[in-house]
Amino acid sequence: MELTVPVIWKSLRDHSIRPIARLLDQRLIRPLLRIEDTAESVAMGVAVGLFIALTPTVGIQMILMLGAGTALIWCGIPCNRLAGVIMCWVSNPFTFIPMYYTDYRLGALLLQQPVISYHEFQSKIPAEGSWSEILSAVAQVGIVELGIPMWLGSLVLATTISIPSYPITLRFLRRAQTRLSKFKKLLGKRKEKQTMRLLRHTQRRDHILDPTNRWRRRRIILASQSPMRKKLFEKIQNPFECIPADLEEKLPRRPGRRLKRALRNLAVAKAKNVARHISAPDALLFAGDTVVIHGNQILGKPSSPQEVRTMLDRLAGTAHEVWTALAILDTATGRHLSGIRSACVHLRTLAPEEVTLWSSRSRALQVAGGYHLDELDTPSHVERIDGDLDTVLGLPSELLYDLLARLEVDTPH
Repeated sequence: MELTVPVIWKSLRDHSIRPIARLLDQRLIRPLLRIEDTAESVAMGVAVGLFIALTPTVGIQMILMLGAGTALIWCGIPCNRLAGVIMCWVSNPFTFIPMYYTDYRLGALLLQQPVISYHEFQSKIPAEGSWSEILSAVAQVGIVELGIPMWLGSLVLATTISIPSYPITLRFLRRAQTRLSKFKKLLGKRKEKQTMRLLRHTQRRDHILDPTNRWRRRRIILASQSPMRKKLFEKIQNPFECIPADLEEKLPRRPGRRLKRALRNLAVAKAKNVARHISAPDALLFAGDTVVIHGNQILGKPSSPQEVRTMLDRLAGTAHEVWTALAILDTATGRHLSGIRSACVHLRTLAPEEVTLWSSRSRALQVAGGYHLDELDTPSHVERIDGDLDTVLGLPSELLYDLLARLEVDTPH
């Protein structure tokens, strides 16, 4: 296996990062925080964390939260300590100053004390004197005139906010759990419907693949002149008629959604073009078209050997996409379906003599991109193919069977 950055990263993630993260979660994070998944425990953690965050305890709030949460758990009260630790960040270096000033103003209002300004605080500290006198004055002002009002205000404010936060958070979490439960049930029903739809589709597809199926006895027409598409179609259905369409192929100059839509429309147009020129009231027409995309350029069928050489020189040593559209037309009902598949081809570097040899062959003018995998020595010239080989060769068999199953061509008319 070739070692690339995605492969190395996937191996490192699966064998190192995820096991270490799982070990830390089971042995450290969950035992330390005692994570609870119930709505009640999370709501209690939010309320306690918010209470501690609104008190003047900046710097030790998370330690206090872990202690308070542990005490509540010992008392039999579920408390999500992780939610509490997160709520402690309500008080942070950007918010604690206005919060504590609000606490002080509220406490001073409740104690009916005048609010001390900075200059008044400074005037109450003696400029001269012993250290004991200065510290005594600072303690008197800081504890009695500032600390007590601040703590009183913080307790009142924290109680007023944290108590209602518990039922509000609990109601919100329960509603979220209800919606999440409904969403999971909806996903389960949708997955069940998809499984049943896939099962019915598989049964129809298996019925289509039956060699005795009715559609194989109808007139089968391949609206293509591609030798490889004809060769692949022989493995699916034989006998059949090969009648190429006679119309001008017009596609956008740049890849994208418009190109996919135009490619499918072109395949349908080829089938309808052949249907208009034949008398087949009960026929199935198959048509397809393939383009090669290299970068932002669309490579169709080359018009000359020189253009084949130019295309191969451009594709050699690089990766390019191959888009193949397929359409099926039921002349008995007039219904038609189309689809498109893509694959990525990684070509190795081609020697100049190999490019010259291939560009001199007449078949190079009949295929998009100027090459065909059956002509190249695939093990030595193709590094790998991301996708189905049938798509690159011009007839995605899986898409063909899916379209036949969706078209229900075996249903009696």
